Amino acid sequence: NNTVANPEFEEILKNNFKDYYYEPFTSTLSRYPKHDKVYELWKEGIKSNFIQPQFHGREHVHVMHWMKDLQDNNKYVKDAFEHQMFTITRGLNSSCRAEYLDAFGAYNPKQLEYLKETINDGCNLFKQIWGFESKSCIAPCYIWQTDIESTLKKNNIRYIQSFKGQLQPQYNTEKYKLKKRYTGMKNDLGQIYTIRNVYFEPSTNNNTDWVGNALKQISLAFTWRSPAIISSHRLNYIGQIDPNNRANGLKLLKQLLKEIVKRWPEVEFHSSDSLGTIIEDKIN
Repeated sequence: NNTVANPEFEEILKNNFKDYYYEPFTSTLSRYPKHDKVYELWKEGIKSNFIQPQFHGREHVHVMHWMKDLQDNNKYVKDAFEHQMFTITRGLNSSCRAEYLDAFGAYNPKQLEYLKETINDGCNLFKQIWGFESKSCIAPCYIWQTDIESTLKKNNIRYIQSFKGQLQPQYNTEKYKLKKRYTGMKNDLGQIYTIRNVYFEPSTNNNTDWVGNALKQISLAFTWRSPAIISSHRLNYIGQIDPNNRANGLKLLKQLLKEIVKRWPEVEFHSSDSLGTIIEDKIN
């Protein structure tokens, strides 16, 4: 799931934090060491039917909240900005909203209208980058207003990836309404929800049996005749800062995949859009 843009920090700084600017993630990659081949490798992965990007938003930052705190000279935000980051974890009191990660969070009507614009921009940029439209979308942090689903629909997004509950912000508060979702559930627009029910995030805790736990969750999903939809972030497989992180993540992933095939020889692996199509066909 691909966020297609990042804040353009130098331009924001040049304009003294008055306006927000963004750049395609491909431009960001070009400035990082040893990242000049990433985009081409991803395209090779698509061609080989190994990966299939889907839409995760224009950027993974709540632009309006972040820019306001930059304009208000918030020290925490300014310190992060100096390192070309929009967040540095606060620790025990961290949350998606506190870290500006809730990019689809609309907390008042003005933010909702801005969010719809970013979704339109992001979907257009996704198509420019990859050469095809995304059929599915997942909101950062599982936080979104139901009102944006019509905007997703206008951009030909038919499947909405989620956790078992959608967190919908309540206007002018810091509260959320939890809306239950299940795989195969349809909204009023005919879009179909698919729900993550397996968690494989080895980088987040070295003291967890990630392979064993994931296999139990997969077994439970199959027992209930449901697809096993695995949540596993890029964080687990990157090694620019710590090569051991990448090595360990890939080792455990290999173990998991081998054991899945061993236990369920008839298993099929699908991308999010492919799974959505299968579910839609079965429903219809």
